[in-house]
Amino acid sequence: MNEQLLEKINEFLKNSSSLNFLDLNIFDMINEHKELNEISFGDYYLEYISNLPKLDFETAVKISREVYQMYGKETEFDSVLERLISGYYIDTGSLDKNDNNCVLNATESRILLSGTYYDVIMLCHEIGHKLKFDNSVNEYDSVMDSFLFETPSIMLELSANDYLRDFYDVDLKADELRKAHILSSTRENNIDTFIFNSIINLKKYEKLDASNLYNVLLQNESVINYLNGPNTSIESSVSEGLESYSYDIGYILGNYANSCDNKSELLNWILQIKSNGLKTPFTIDENIIGDTLENHRFMNK
Repeated sequence: MNEQLLEKINEFLKNSSSLNFLDLNIFDMINEHKELNEISFGDYYLEYISNLPKLDFETAVKISREVYQMYGKETEFDSVLERLISGYYIDTGSLDKNDNNCVLNATESRILLSGTYYDVIMLCHEIGHKLKFDNSVNEYDSVMDSFLFETPSIMLELSANDYLRDFYDVDLKADELRKAHILSSTRENNIDTFIFNSIINLKKYEKLDASNLYNVLLQNESVINYLNGPNTSIESSVSEGLESYSYDIGYILGNYANSCDNKSELLNWILQIKSNGLKTPFTIDENIIGDTLENHRFMNK
């Protein structure tokens, strides 16, 4: 018996309670309704952004703060922005795909701005990654952190897109831009994916226990070699699998939230789930998934 593998299985089963409440059919529904395009999202973004009207940094910050104010999060916005500025984590990026560009090389900890109105979207999105209740994070169950990693950020970027259109008469069509990204994103077929799919399939058929998972994983020598290596865990593989759906989930829930009147309550609810794991059943109606991912159209560049 592979005792190291069994130990990692037992550790995973002990520390992944959120999976008990998550509707695992969500992944099949997304795969069924997602019609992939052949767009290179980096090229597509950079070309589109390069044609947008210019905007200075101070005005981009002012508008972004106004978006956060709609959610009652202006204090958090100010705090995160101050840390980013004092740590020199905000800089000017390039619009050249072969350079240090503001799309492919930007992260929530290194924001690269374009000098256009898209900087409002960028600031709202990246600062959104910092919105979680740090004093109540459950470090033993990171499942929902991966699953909902992009949701607060995409909610805020879509709100920023509407806010610019409604109050500044600037229509960036950032919702279509994000949709082009979602429908151009494919999921990798690797060891993490195999482990993730194995667990999801066992869980859906109510067969997820230590014995069944051990027998499934034992059939794949590459998986065994991987999990017997240092600094590996089944939790990290499941988190990788969930994170591969995070932009899809963020776009679906972001669109839904942006059409509701209670945006602030929905954002706070998502942030609490993201920080504390899942304690009650969580699903997304298939009609919402289908309506969001189908009938796609993209703006002319």
